[in-house]
Amino acid sequence: QGMDSLPVAAIVNDVGVIHLRRDQHNIARTCFSEALRIWKDKLDKNHKYLGEVLLNLAEIDHYNGDLDDAIDKLTEALSVMKLNNGERHVSVALVYYKLGLSLTKKNEYVEAMDFLERSLLIRSAEYGDDSILVAEVLKSIGSLCLDGAEMAKARNYLGESLKIMLSKRPKDIETAECLYSLGKVMKKMKYIEEAKTYFEDALRIRMCRMENDDIAAAEIYAELATIYEEKQLHDESLKLHRKALEIRKSTMGEHASVGDSYHMIGTIEQTKNDLKAALSSFGAALVIYQNTRGDDHLTCAKTMNNIGIIYEATNECNEALKYHREALRIRKKNLGKDHLKVANSLDNIAGIYQRQHKVDKASSALKEALRIRIGKLGNDHLEVATTLFGMGIVYCDKGDFNRAMDCYEASLNIRKRKVGPTSLEVAQTLHNIGSLHALTQDYKSALSSWQSALEKYRTLLPDDHHMIACTIGNIQMAENVIADMS
Repeated sequence: QGMDSLPVAAIVNDVGVIHLRRDQHNIARTCFSEALRIWKDKLDKNHKYLGEVLLNLAEIDHYNGDLDDAIDKLTEALSVMKLNNGERHVSVALVYYKLGLSLTKKNEYVEAMDFLERSLLIRSAEYGDDSILVAEVLKSIGSLCLDGAEMAKARNYLGESLKIMLSKRPKDIETAECLYSLGKVMKKMKYIEEAKTYFEDALRIRMCRMENDDIAAAEIYAELATIYEEKQLHDESLKLHRKALEIRKSTMGEHASVGDSYHMIGTIEQTKNDLKAALSSFGAALVIYQNTRGDDHLTCAKTMNNIGIIYEATNECNEALKYHREALRIRKKNLGKDHLKVANSLDNIAGIYQRQHKVDKASSALKEALRIRIGKLGNDHLEVATTLFGMGIVYCDKGDFNRAMDCYEASLNIRKRKVGPTSLEVAQTLHNIGSLHALTQDYKSALSSWQSALEKYRTLLPDDHHMIACTIGNIQMAENVIADMS
């Protein structure tokens, strides 16, 4: 019958299906394209075979990230399926489902939800509410709600899906995926123990299936690690992040996700004050981010910021300044000169200048940070109060006591309004105001401020805290000076 005959097309299509199931997408695409060419030439344009092969080609496009091509093919397949099988046929539900997945991947959530709900309606009617195919759609809708931050809905849909999956296929990968998504929902809803249980159950399924070294397992390890870190179980968290790193390195090579693992490890090492190890981890993350995302990506700025903080902690101020300046440059380039993260970088730079006794440069950086924060947050915000507090310290170092007092008092007024007159922030500001009064030899005002600060410290801090001891010492000094003067 010739190479362009219908039987040949059917065989080529079947070969394509075999290769598709083996994830051999290039060979599968060649087979499907050839079958499609023959069928288009030999059959009616709306023949059911055309719909089926378009569906297979769309699956390959979706896998490769060619989402527009996938949606175009699925739309064409939908028309064929409807014409041949009717509006409420299970084949139509399948196309709706696939369209929902591709639109989700394109972040077109409203359209994705519409198609997924249509698929759910047909599958529930045809297969029953406890069908695994219904569970499949429920899982996708729940994941879509998770992406859209609709946590209550996500929990309900994923919970219904999981109930079906546990009764039908308790050890399947799809069940593990549902457990993982539910874990993410619970974590975002602050149900940490429930999240931990879901993640561990998901991991258990993958390990039983000998798939504990795949990318999905790495994601579960990383999620569990953040839960342990929230509990301040740093060693357990490090262990899990390192497992995630090992998997990501072996399966992905030099990928941004490997950089993420290094960055998280560095953050925990920094928390543990293992600064040498943290510097090595952040350095590895930075190299990967630069190679995979480019030198000017914001993740590079974030990592440079952390490296700068470590160098400052080890008194390597010139190195710290170099990294903070580069982070500042990247943030200005990507976010604009008036972004709050730019203000954060300016704070870090000001802190280093202050340690180097370059008070004019420190003052200039803080003024710019203050301008940004007032512009973004308004005059009456805690971050503005914090910047004013820092400026007060710098003006004290400069010997400009009047400006220092203006900054402290402005900071104090904001803090009293925002966190209350008995807060630690207010106590700290009063303590510094007392020190400033002492510098100007106004010991009665200093004594009053320190006494007020001490009253608050004693309600907020343990009796042996160094700030209580420091403030008591200041009060005794002021009382002695006043006594000597009278």
